[in-house]
Amino acid sequence: MARRVMAAVPGDRVRAMVLANGAHAAASAGEGAKRQARIEAANVDMAGYAAGWVPTVLASASLALTRPEAGAHVGGFGFPVLLITGDQDHLSPQADQAAFAALFARAEVRAIAGAGHLTPFEQPAAVVAVVSGWLEGVAG
Repeated sequence: MARRVMAAVPGDRVRAMVLANGAHAAASAGEGAKRQARIEAANVDMAGYAAGWVPTVLASASLALTRPEAGAHVGGFGFPVLLITGDQDHLSPQADQAAFAALFARAEVRAIAGAGHLTPFEQPAAVVAVVSGWLEGVAG
């Protein structure tokens, strides 16, 4: 997603970036089929399948079907980047986020307590607090 933003927006317009529960590695073998099966199941019975999910989550799942390797693209981002993950996120765990952060020129990782892979939905107040504090520090 960050690569798509940077391709569409002139670099001097981006002063900072926040990424939540992301991944930098290319989609693994079988990941696309697994995500496509989830999308199809949700299309058959959205209410039954996704009682706690929202349609935007399913839309982002379809983007990940062909997710490219991000490492070749993000090293040139000269602005600060904040990577957010949940401390209970098994899909984008803290170790993966730390590896992702190492690819950027200026990045840090913050784990939100009590959140899994849908961190902004699970702990919205905590995410707002972390992002707000980080942005104040970046603007400082």
